[in-house]
Amino acid sequence: MEDNQLQCNTATDWKNTEKRTTERKYSFTRGKLDACVYKCQLTGTVLIHHVDDFDVCGPEHVLVDLLTNQLPSKGCKLKMGGLEYPGKTSDRTSEFLGRTKINVEEAAVTKLNSKHIKTILQMLGLENAKPSPVLGRILELQKDKPLSPDEKETYASCVGSAIYLSQGRPDIKYSVKELAKHIREPRECDMQNLKVLGRYLTGTQEYGHVIKVLDGVTTKSVPVQAYCDSDWAGDGETRKSTSGVVIYLAGTLVESGAHTQQVAPATSSGEAEIRSLTECATATLFVKHLAETADFGMDVDTPRIWFDSSAALQASRRMGVGKMRHIAVSHLFIQELVKTKQVIIGKVKGEKNPSDVMTKHLPTGEAMKRAVEMLSMIDLAQEGLDRHVTKHKMKAIGALNDETQEGSNNKNKKLKQCQPCISSVTIRQYLSAVNRSKKHGGKTDDCDDAHVLAG
Repeated sequence: MEDNQLQCNTATDWKNTEKRTTERKYSFTRGKLDACVYKCQLTGTVLIHHVDDFDVCGPEHVLVDLLTNQLPSKGCKLKMGGLEYPGKTSDRTSEFLGRTKINVEEAAVTKLNSKHIKTILQMLGLENAKPSPVLGRILELQKDKPLSPDEKETYASCVGSAIYLSQGRPDIKYSVKELAKHIREPRECDMQNLKVLGRYLTGTQEYGHVIKVLDGVTTKSVPVQAYCDSDWAGDGETRKSTSGVVIYLAGTLVESGAHTQQVAPATSSGEAEIRSLTECATATLFVKHLAETADFGMDVDTPRIWFDSSAALQASRRMGVGKMRHIAVSHLFIQELVKTKQVIIGKVKGEKNPSDVMTKHLPTGEAMKRAVEMLSMIDLAQEGLDRHVTKHKMKAIGALNDETQEGSNNKNKKLKQCQPCISSVTIRQYLSAVNRSKKHGGKTDDCDDAHVLAG
């Protein structure tokens, strides 16, 4: 892996450079679903362009030629570090878009820049506060007094930082969504929950996200699995429901989200679950198509979607509304997907559903710890390592056991054999990530947030 920065004056310069390089050894085509992705049809090299930064992955000799000869000869100025290789550990770390990448054997861990957490804590005066085991609590709506102008400014700044932070912290997405709803006119009860979030972040500053491909997975057969959940009428003011979605590609978390269901509130828990399932299916198919098209060129298996609602399971199998005549036709899109075998659905136990944390404030610290592990996150502080080492053998970070899954048909053994679907790291990998996290301050390849992966 190598850190690089591409310095072209304008987007037009980049496009012209891309065209000129394709005239010789390379044939880059732009992605169909993501215009920032370029793939070389001759070498298999994939490049993701972001303003004046980029990620690129490909064979070592191709990257060396592309980065040291081709692009510099066309006027592009590159800032480069040393090559790193997938599946191999390294004594160095790199940074990309403010995230520290820690390579360990057969895996990588991404650690967010802690400056956003420190900013939130400083503005709230919580630098030395006692950590909270949970993200938030049910709003005390009787405390509806508007905040003062200065408090409003503090609230808006903190929520803005939390929104950016949540892009790499799926565990806080629901809490941030709820806080953002009142960013214009925050009340005392909203500020209370913001401070609870701040105290939670106090104790989770060292959290990192595990990136690891499942053993045996190749680009010719890539599994994609999704989990969804809903919290019917969970908003005590509008009575609207929340949908939660978590998507794993090749065992790695690639997409997660918490969304308030729009239009009219769902009139039953079954309707809320159907809405959530339909949203999840749409998002999962997009991930599948993005991986399959010219953007990345993988062969992705039929998506499997898991949820904990019997009502949604039964409604998805049949065609038409049946007795659920209050369901809008648009929410029955999932029926067509199931009938045409574009997705496979199944049921998971509620406590084993990683999307549960996307729909509500979990009540206890233990529930939060389980949710964090199912989201493929680990605590890179020594205390987090000690907690897992005391178990003698950490089976997985975020793994689901076979017996926790129930297929949409109990006779369908093939459906149950797809587990586990979430990647895991061993104690050895975990220890390596913790140690490198402690040392990364002096050995980080900081190339203005860009890096390269050599195959």
